[in-house]
Amino acid sequence: KNKGIITLKNGMESLISALADRLKNEIVLNQEVQNLEGFDHVISTLPAYRLAPLLPESLLAELLMKIPFASVG
Repeated sequence: KNKGIITLKNGMESLISALADRLKNEIVLNQEVQNLEGFDHVISTLPAYRLAPLLPESLLAELLMKIPFASVG
């Protein structure tokens, strides 16, 4: 079995573009967020360490801060 890196034919951004197009009337894009209180559902592409401070104090926020992060850029 090949266990290498998996990607899409036109790059990973093609998945995001397809989702954004499909959900264009149901989502908000490119908006600065101060906190995530009051939302029932959130899809985030932020790294865990950037998402955690936006959440109310919770076990989830605490666990997100513990996820290791390594930049590949």
